[in-house]
Amino acid sequence: MIVGSLDTSLSSKQMANNDPSALAIWGLTREPFECEERMVHGVKIILLFSWSDYLAFDALAKAVFDICTAGDGRVIPGCPARFTIDELLCEDTAAGRPVVLELERIYNVSAKFGVELIRTGRLDHVARLQSIEHMFRAGMIYAPNKVFADAVIDQMSIFPSGAHDDLVDTASQALRWFRDQNLLTTKEEQFQETEQMGRYRSKLKALYPA
Repeated sequence: MIVGSLDTSLSSKQMANNDPSALAIWGLTREPFECEERMVHGVKIILLFSWSDYLAFDALAKAVFDICTAGDGRVIPGCPARFTIDELLCEDTAAGRPVVLELERIYNVSAKFGVELIRTGRLDHVARLQSIEHMFRAGMIYAPNKVFADAVIDQMSIFPSGAHDDLVDTASQALRWFRDQNLLTTKEEQFQETEQMGRYRSKLKALYPA
Protein backbone atom coordinates (compact mmCIF):
# COMPACT_ATOMS: atom_id res chain seq x y z
CA MET A 1 0.00 0.00 0.00
CA ILE A 2 1.31 3.46 -0.92
CA VAL A 3 0.02 6.61 0.77
CA GLY A 4 0.77 10.28 0.08
CA SER A 5 0.78 12.66 3.04
CA LEU A 6 0.35 16.34 2.21
CA ASP A 7 0.99 19.30 4.49
CA THR A 8 -0.23 22.55 2.95
CA SER A 9 0.70 26.10 3.78
CA LEU A 10 0.16 29.62 2.54
CA SER A 11 2.15 30.20 -0.62
CA SER A 12 3.98 33.42 0.19
CA LYS A 13 7.64 32.72 0.85
CA GLN A 14 8.07 36.15 2.38
CA MET A 15 5.64 35.62 5.25
CA ALA A 16 7.44 35.39 8.58
CA ASN A 17 7.85 31.83 9.92
CA ASN A 18 5.86 30.40 7.00
CA ASP A 19 6.46 26.75 6.12
CA PRO A 20 6.48 25.52 2.54
CA SER A 21 3.92 22.92 1.50
CA ALA A 22 5.29 19.39 1.69
CA LEU A 23 4.41 15.97 0.33
CA ALA A 24 5.79 12.64 1.51
CA ILE A 25 5.14 9.22 -0.01
CA TRP A 26 5.05 6.27 2.40
CA GLY A 27 4.88 2.58 1.53
CA LEU A 28 3.56 -0.25 3.70
CA THR A 29 5.05 -3.71 3.36
CA ARG A 30 4.85 -6.94 5.34
CA GLU A 31 7.56 -9.38 6.39
CA PRO A 32 6.92 -12.93 7.67
CA PHE A 33 8.17 -14.07 11.07
CA GLU A 34 7.50 -17.13 13.22
CA CYS A 35 5.12 -16.84 16.15
CA GLU A 36 3.99 -19.82 18.25
CA GLU A 37 4.99 -22.21 15.43
CA ARG A 38 2.93 -20.19 12.97
CA MET A 39 4.02 -17.72 10.33
CA VAL A 40 2.51 -14.28 10.74
CA HIS A 41 3.34 -11.01 9.01
CA GLY A 42 4.86 -7.98 10.67
CA VAL A 43 4.39 -4.55 9.15
CA LYS A 44 7.07 -2.11 8.06
CA ILE A 45 6.76 1.42 6.70
CA ILE A 46 9.32 2.96 4.38
CA LEU A 47 9.70 6.56 3.26
CA LEU A 48 9.69 6.47 -0.54
CA PHE A 49 9.94 10.17 -1.35
CA SER A 50 9.56 13.66 0.08
CA TRP A 51 9.26 17.08 -1.52
CA SER A 52 8.49 20.65 -0.44
CA ASP A 53 7.99 23.98 -2.19
CA TYR A 54 6.22 27.32 -1.96
CA LEU A 55 3.30 27.14 -4.42
CA ALA A 56 -0.16 28.65 -4.81
CA PHE A 57 -2.93 26.12 -4.21
CA ASP A 58 -3.70 25.52 -7.91
CA ALA A 59 -0.03 24.94 -8.77
CA LEU A 60 0.32 22.78 -5.65
CA ALA A 61 -2.67 20.65 -6.66
CA LYS A 62 -1.12 20.05 -10.08
CA ALA A 63 2.28 19.15 -8.58
CA VAL A 64 0.69 16.73 -6.11
CA PHE A 65 -1.39 15.09 -8.83
CA ASP A 66 1.64 14.68 -11.09
CA ILE A 67 3.73 13.04 -8.35
CA CYS A 68 0.90 10.73 -7.24
CA THR A 69 -0.13 9.39 -10.67
CA ALA A 70 2.51 7.26 -12.32
CA GLY A 71 1.80 4.94 -15.22
CA ASP A 72 -0.63 7.15 -17.16
CA GLY A 73 1.76 7.76 -20.04
CA ARG A 74 2.20 11.48 -19.47
CA VAL A 75 5.58 13.13 -19.90
CA ILE A 76 5.96 15.75 -17.17
CA PRO A 77 9.06 17.95 -17.44
CA GLY A 78 10.47 18.91 -14.06
CA CYS A 79 8.47 16.38 -12.06
CA PRO A 80 10.89 15.06 -9.38
CA ALA A 81 9.35 11.58 -9.03
CA ARG A 82 6.11 9.72 -9.74
CA PHE A 83 4.19 7.05 -7.84
CA THR A 84 0.89 5.19 -8.03
CA ILE A 85 -0.62 5.90 -4.63
CA ASP A 86 -3.72 4.39 -3.04
CA GLU A 87 -4.66 7.27 -0.73
CA LEU A 88 -3.80 10.94 -0.34
CA LEU A 89 -4.01 12.43 3.15
CA CYS A 90 -4.33 16.16 3.78
CA GLU A 91 -4.97 18.00 7.03
CA ASP A 92 -8.43 19.55 7.21
CA THR A 93 -7.37 23.20 7.45
CA ALA A 94 -8.08 26.45 5.66
CA ALA A 95 -4.92 25.88 3.62
CA GLY A 96 -5.63 22.21 2.92
CA ARG A 97 -9.25 22.28 1.82
CA PRO A 98 -8.71 24.43 -1.32
CA VAL A 99 -6.04 22.03 -2.59
CA VAL A 100 -8.28 19.02 -2.04
CA LEU A 101 -11.22 20.75 -3.73
CA GLU A 102 -9.02 21.63 -6.68
CA LEU A 103 -7.87 18.02 -6.98
CA GLU A 104 -11.45 16.76 -6.83
CA ARG A 105 -12.74 19.39 -9.26
CA ILE A 106 -10.15 18.95 -11.99
CA TYR A 107 -8.81 15.43 -11.59
CA ASN A 108 -11.58 13.35 -10.01
CA VAL A 109 -12.37 11.57 -13.29
CA SER A 110 -8.83 10.38 -13.95
CA ALA A 111 -7.41 10.00 -10.46
CA LYS A 112 -7.13 6.44 -9.17
CA PHE A 113 -6.49 7.35 -5.54
CA GLY A 114 -8.76 8.40 -2.73
CA VAL A 115 -8.43 11.76 -0.97
CA GLU A 116 -9.04 12.06 2.76
CA LEU A 117 -9.12 15.21 4.88
CA ILE A 118 -7.61 14.50 8.30
CA ARG A 119 -8.95 16.18 11.42
CA THR A 120 -6.40 16.31 14.21
CA GLY A 121 -8.80 17.41 16.92
CA ARG A 122 -7.07 18.81 19.99
CA LEU A 123 -3.69 17.20 19.28
CA ASP A 124 -0.97 19.75 18.55
CA HIS A 125 2.12 19.08 16.45
CA VAL A 126 4.15 17.77 19.40
CA ALA A 127 1.40 15.47 20.68
CA ARG A 128 0.87 14.00 17.21
CA LEU A 129 4.53 13.14 16.89
CA GLN A 130 4.67 11.68 20.39
CA SER A 131 1.70 9.43 19.55
CA ILE A 132 3.71 7.59 16.88
CA GLU A 133 7.15 7.69 18.56
CA HIS A 134 6.86 4.06 19.71
CA MET A 135 6.75 2.89 16.07
CA PHE A 136 10.32 4.11 15.63
CA ARG A 137 11.43 2.40 18.84
CA ALA A 138 9.85 -0.83 17.57
CA GLY A 139 11.98 -0.68 14.42
CA MET A 140 8.99 -0.41 12.08
CA ILE A 141 9.97 2.75 10.19
CA TYR A 142 12.64 2.77 7.48
CA ALA A 143 14.24 5.41 5.29
CA PRO A 144 16.59 5.00 2.32
CA ASN A 145 20.01 6.61 2.07
CA LYS A 146 18.71 9.48 -0.03
CA VAL A 147 18.84 13.27 0.17
CA PHE A 148 15.04 13.54 0.47
CA ALA A 149 15.07 11.13 3.41
CA ASP A 150 17.86 13.07 5.12
CA ALA A 151 15.70 16.20 4.90
CA VAL A 152 12.88 14.45 6.80
CA ILE A 153 15.24 12.93 9.36
CA ASP A 154 17.05 16.21 9.98
CA GLN A 155 13.81 18.12 10.47
CA MET A 156 12.41 15.50 12.85
CA SER A 157 15.64 15.28 14.85
CA ILE A 158 15.47 18.96 15.91
CA PHE A 159 11.69 19.25 16.19
CA PRO A 160 10.14 21.38 17.71
CA SER A 161 13.13 23.73 17.76
CA GLY A 162 13.63 23.89 13.98
CA ALA A 163 12.56 26.72 11.70
CA HIS A 164 10.13 24.47 9.80
CA ASP A 165 8.00 21.42 10.60
CA ASP A 166 6.24 20.71 7.29
CA LEU A 167 8.02 17.39 6.71
CA VAL A 168 7.48 16.43 10.36
CA ASP A 169 3.74 16.93 9.90
CA THR A 170 3.68 14.73 6.78
CA ALA A 171 5.33 11.94 8.78
CA SER A 172 3.12 12.13 11.86
CA GLN A 173 -0.01 12.41 9.71
CA ALA A 174 0.78 9.35 7.61
CA LEU A 175 2.01 7.12 10.44
CA ARG A 176 -0.93 8.08 12.67
CA TRP A 177 -3.31 7.25 9.81
CA PHE A 178 -1.73 3.82 9.26
CA ARG A 179 -2.08 3.17 12.98
CA ASP A 180 -5.69 4.36 13.18
CA GLN A 181 -6.60 2.12 10.22
CA ASN A 182 -5.22 -0.85 12.20
CA LEU A 183 -2.63 -1.42 9.47
CA LEU A 184 0.42 -0.77 11.61
CA THR A 185 0.68 -3.33 14.41
CA THR A 186 3.85 -4.16 16.32
CA LYS A 187 5.31 -7.65 16.61
CA GLU A 188 4.29 -7.73 20.28
CA GLU A 189 0.68 -7.05 19.25
CA GLN A 190 0.93 -9.79 16.63
CA PHE A 191 2.19 -12.22 19.29
CA GLN A 192 -0.65 -11.34 21.66
CA GLU A 193 -3.26 -11.70 18.94
CA THR A 194 -1.89 -15.09 17.91
CA GLU A 195 -1.84 -16.31 21.53
CA GLN A 196 -5.43 -15.18 22.11
CA MET A 197 -6.60 -16.88 18.94
CA GLY A 198 -5.03 -20.14 20.07
CA ARG A 199 -6.33 -19.80 23.63
CA TYR A 200 -9.97 -19.16 22.83
CA ARG A 201 -10.39 -21.12 19.63
CA SER A 202 -13.03 -23.81 20.24
CA LYS A 203 -12.82 -27.26 18.73
CA LEU A 204 -14.76 -27.42 15.48
CA LYS A 205 -17.67 -29.83 15.35
CA ALA A 206 -17.87 -32.40 12.59
CA LEU A 207 -20.06 -31.42 9.68
CA TYR A 208 -21.39 -34.95 9.39
CA PRO A 209 -22.04 -37.44 12.21
CA ALA A 210 -19.72 -40.44 12.36
